[in-house]
Amino acid sequence: DTVNLILTVTANAPSAAFWKGDVSGVWNANSGGNRNWDTDQSSGIDLGGLPGIPTDVTFAADGAVNFNTTLGADFGIHNLVFTTPSAVTIGGANTLTLNGSVTVNSGAASENISVASVVLGADQTWTVTDSGTTLSVSSPVSGVKGLTVAGAGSVVLSANNTYSGGTTVAGGTLVLSNATDTLPNTGAVTINGGTLNLGANSDTVGDITVTNGTILGTGILTGSSYAIESGTINPQLAGAGSLSKVGAGTTVALTGTNTYSGGTTVAAGTLQAGSPGAFGAGLVSVSSGGTLDLNGFSLANALGVAGPGDGGIGALLNNTVTPVTLTNTITASSFTVAGSGDFMLGDLSGPANQVLTVNGTGLLTLGGSVGNNISTIHVNNGGTVVLAKTGTALASGGDVNINSGTVKMDPTRTTNPGGDWQGQINSGFNLNGGTVDFNGTGIGATASNNRFQQLIGTSGYVTNSSATPAAFTIRARDTSTVRAFGGNIDGNLAVNFQTSLNGGRINYLYGANTYSGDTTISGGTLVLGAATAASANSTYVVNVASGLKFINDTLFTLGSVGGTAGFELNDTNGVALALTVGANNNSNAISSGALTGLGSLTKIGSGSQSLLGANTYTGATVVSNGTLVISTLHAGGNSFTVMDGATLGVTNVQNGTGAALSDLTFGLSGPTTNLFQNLVSTSVPLLNVLGAVTVNGGCTIQIPATNSVVAGGVYPLIKYGSLSGSFTLLTTTNLVGVLTNDVSNSWIALRVTSVYAPVSVNTNPTNIITSVSGGNLTLTWPADHTGWTLQTQTNSLSVGLGTNWVNVAGSAATNQVTFPISTANGAVFFRLVYP
Repeated sequence: DTVNLILTVTANAPSAAFWKGDVSGVWNANSGGNRNWDTDQSSGIDLGGLPGIPTDVTFAADGAVNFNTTLGADFGIHNLVFTTPSAVTIGGANTLTLNGSVTVNSGAASENISVASVVLGADQTWTVTDSGTTLSVSSPVSGVKGLTVAGAGSVVLSANNTYSGGTTVAGGTLVLSNATDTLPNTGAVTINGGTLNLGANSDTVGDITVTNGTILGTGILTGSSYAIESGTINPQLAGAGSLSKVGAGTTVALTGTNTYSGGTTVAAGTLQAGSPGAFGAGLVSVSSGGTLDLNGFSLANALGVAGPGDGGIGALLNNTVTPVTLTNTITASSFTVAGSGDFMLGDLSGPANQVLTVNGTGLLTLGGSVGNNISTIHVNNGGTVVLAKTGTALASGGDVNINSGTVKMDPTRTTNPGGDWQGQINSGFNLNGGTVDFNGTGIGATASNNRFQQLIGTSGYVTNSSATPAAFTIRARDTSTVRAFGGNIDGNLAVNFQTSLNGGRINYLYGANTYSGDTTISGGTLVLGAATAASANSTYVVNVASGLKFINDTLFTLGSVGGTAGFELNDTNGVALALTVGANNNSNAISSGALTGLGSLTKIGSGSQSLLGANTYTGATVVSNGTLVISTLHAGGNSFTVMDGATLGVTNVQNGTGAALSDLTFGLSGPTTNLFQNLVSTSVPLLNVLGAVTVNGGCTIQIPATNSVVAGGVYPLIKYGSLSGSFTLLTTTNLVGVLTNDVSNSWIALRVTSVYAPVSVNTNPTNIITSVSGGNLTLTWPADHTGWTLQTQTNSLSVGLGTNWVNVAGSAATNQVTFPISTANGAVFFRLVYP
């Protein structure tokens, strides 16, 4: 039998195919068995078949032509590679299934795929190597696999694509050229090293992750969620999803006006605003380790913030010249504000006892009307914090620690009636550098409205930068008894010390203080720890026993002294002090307290200082300038010297004795004045000098009022042990008398011959007449102008006439005053005022 053997040979698809195009531009063309494909790049051997699923297709073989190609049938291939410098198009009404990758090599031209559809048969990468080269795909891309774009060039998708495996841009640029829905609506999009460019188009996708890269365009990108680590995002982000910034040490900038509503979380790294609406409509939450860089844009979102920021740079950041305003309540845990720009923060809520750290160099204003849950504020790096709460709200319930920078009060805010500092602070200030500026606040407030608990620290400044006077009060609430401040206090600022709510408090001042407001001590003890700690411009009003003490130095100068309580002229070790008062030229300083101890006292300045208490200090007293008034309670038994041009006054408090002195010297060459007030007794002298009374150059005894004297009465003035020199008498115009030296009683007395009804004062302006004799200047004015007060001021010639007028003591009781001429004075001015 005959057996027929039939052999069937099936040709498998080749592993490689190189476009030759020598038949036509159609992929499946066949001319007598010749195909458009070669087996390799350069041999010229016809493939004799067509590419298939395992085939890597390359454009093109050497000598290739017809680069405007069409499929002619459905094709499935592995990799698609472009190497030719000629532009290639792949079109036709068929489907191209890609099971590998697409690569446009360096040197290749821009390519175009416009087939009926492209199917992703596997997860794959489309790489365009050169930055100026483009792979344009106008075909709709489908399949269940994912697409990755890489290289330095661009891939342009312009159809409505439906592949579901997600999109990754690992390099280069993915351009979405369709007006809407270029990418699948539910597919995830990851940017990791490349750029997604929407242009003016919009798209809705699934979850968006930006690890490192950029999203460009002016359209709207709607994602299910946004997780971003590093890069810039320009389009508007929309949808109900949330945005999360992750990745420490990296920055993402949102420059679009975004409308996503799921909220924003800065978990790590820095999220930077590029528009007022950068963070959508939901809550913005900054976790510890994250930084929200507002970049000069104010934020209307609700805000939660915590921590020191990314790498400690600050949880809230602004490095622009445009201030940032956050008016909504901020839910805060302890956090840091930084940057060179300004911030205005509203109310801070959240857990109690939080810490606010200010590391910026700009201006931070703490506003709002509800008290902050802040226990401590740290100010570093030279910035300024303005405490600007309204009503009874507190900016900080605890200490404000200033290491560098300024904390400043806002004088426009309502005084706080709740017992805390006006505006703002409960516990106090701890300065180790930097400044507290009370900025014209505190004056006119009640004692409970401008107080805080402590002022401590090693250095820094407490000041008042405003032309309006300022004041503050320290009243402790804890049981600690000692607080010390080593910084400086200056400016037109009054300082008040009150009794601690829980016991005594000792406040130490060690700095170089020059403030000019009163220092009022109504509780506890103020200790001046150095000579410089005593302000020569301040009146020290002491209203509590042991209220003022001194240590470390023995030479102290006070502006003046007032109040109802005295103090010791010893340091705390019992060493005698040399105290100088009157440096601020105050004409109304009156102290009724007793000065005790071993120290001495010198009165300087042109003003009047009254020390009316039962003084027992034993050191010498010198009236160098102006007027010193003591009372008949003075019991020190010490020596007094009244220098040329100065006045010693004595006020009778009807205690049955005179002021006890050891010696009394009037002048070196004269003139001097001895003023007596409230004459009553005809048997008790107002001054009781155990030793010598010495008058050099003449002393005028002045009786400025009729007191209770009667005609014919003799009123002893000065009791002496010995007497040299002489006195002259000056009385009011309605009292006539003579001085007598009663050697039997060893006293100088006033014998009153006549007392008349008060003479009316001429209130019309008049002139001052001057004369010079023997180095003295005498000023006179009409007798009917007795009752006018002579005022004087001394300035340098370069300053000239100013506003620092002081009254000449006793001048209202006379129409003539004599001064020694001092060449040390630059320019001395005089005027008469009434009343």
